[in-house]
Amino acid sequence: MKQLNIDEVHNRLLEIADAVEKICVKHNIPLYMVGGTMLGAVRHKGFIPWDDDMDFGVPYEYFHLVADILKQELPKRFKCLTYNEGNDFHIKVEDHETIARDVRIDKPLSEQPGITIDIFPIVSCNEDAFSTVIPKIRNIYMTKRRVFIGSTERQWYKKWAKRFLRLIVPYTASSLNQKTDKLIKEITPGKFLSIPVSPNFWNRKLKKEWFFPTTRFKFEDREYTGIRDYDAYLKTLYNDYMKLPPKEKQIVHMDDVYIREGY
Repeated sequence: MKQLNIDEVHNRLLEIADAVEKICVKHNIPLYMVGGTMLGAVRHKGFIPWDDDMDFGVPYEYFHLVADILKQELPKRFKCLTYNEGNDFHIKVEDHETIARDVRIDKPLSEQPGITIDIFPIVSCNEDAFSTVIPKIRNIYMTKRRVFIGSTERQWYKKWAKRFLRLIVPYTASSLNQKTDKLIKEITPGKFLSIPVSPNFWNRKLKKEWFFPTTRFKFEDREYTGIRDYDAYLKTLYNDYMKLPPKEKQIVHMDDVYIREGY
């Protein structure tokens, strides 16, 4: 199998993002760059050089709708995976022509997923949610992480412990995600926005006015919609966001990326 370099991975990620954005524009669904993708747009005018994925968000009221539409309208090369088909409560759009090797996934290389972009639900909430409902959502995420998200192959004992736990726990990743969805529906809308299922930024209070009016940002040789007051947003997530992290933290998420046999 042919191995892809980081520039080739980036090009394919952009192709996924273009396909998703085109469908969202067609159906008037807001789509925002968030997390590291928004940071890359500001700091690098594109990808963070060592980054190998893209992060977007849609308002929660569109979250289930956009999943249904993407499943119907994406080009055949791409596959939309919802939270009922994975461990995480967000949408993944995968390039099925690729394989992104991940040592945490206990499957043969040929059965591992391709490169993906992630689409997270952006939830309107009042301040009370950050001390009531959102911590419950975080606890569900940590439970899934302990039981269903794989360990590295060097930690063989953790891998076997997780296999045992999956046999005895009275729930599945899908049932925990359904519980997450139910909790999000209980959140009272307010002046803040939150991405409560974000692994790292679940408790960040984002002000609604940071997002509007919608603003386009240069990203490589394209433009995507991002967060208007990017400075307030990125300081909330990363503090001194223009400063590069130390070399040891400039790491990719995936181990290797290949083209599948037959493509």
